[in-house]
Amino acid sequence: MKNKKISWVLIFQMVLAIVILIGLVCSVWLFLTFIFGKFNKLNPNVSASIIAGFVAIFGILYNQRQAKNREINEAHRLKKGELYKKFMDLIADILMKTKKDELPKDKLPEGLEKIFMEFTSNLIIWGSPKVIAKYENFREAAASQKVDILLYADDLLKAMRSDLNVSNWWLWRGSLVKLFLKDPKELDKFIK
Repeated sequence: MKNKKISWVLIFQMVLAIVILIGLVCSVWLFLTFIFGKFNKLNPNVSASIIAGFVAIFGILYNQRQAKNREINEAHRLKKGELYKKFMDLIADILMKTKKDELPKDKLPEGLEKIFMEFTSNLIIWGSPKVIAKYENFREAAASQKVDILLYADDLLKAMRSDLNVSNWWLWRGSLVKLFLKDPKELDKFIK
């Protein structure tokens, strides 16, 4: 019995939506017919001027919107650039300390967890969805202590470059992280 009630309610809502939609279409049709009827009675020069005025206003509004979007995107790009640069510096520092055997093997260095938490907070605000997904993959690889964590870091660095509208064309997986390694060929065994 309840299902029949629900189905009648749904049918009523659908019919009501269709009636409202038909009413809106008819109203727009009548309005446009009225406007074009008035335009037909006007002098062709006057109607052309009115249309040109509307087109000019639309063009100005469109250009202002585009300029504002470019301004916002550039401000975001600068902020993202700073954030991503901090992360790259952090990765470079970790890799440098790893080369020199200065990193403790059993726990994170002091302050590193705080730096990652700040980075995560800023990434939530400024990062693109692709960068956030790659960062999540990187963190999972780090937590599970996967040996190919450097490849996940490379994926993240490429996503950051892409987010800053920098091309990754001709860069293969691992090519960015190899730049930090003392022996770049070490990474080749994980790539294959």
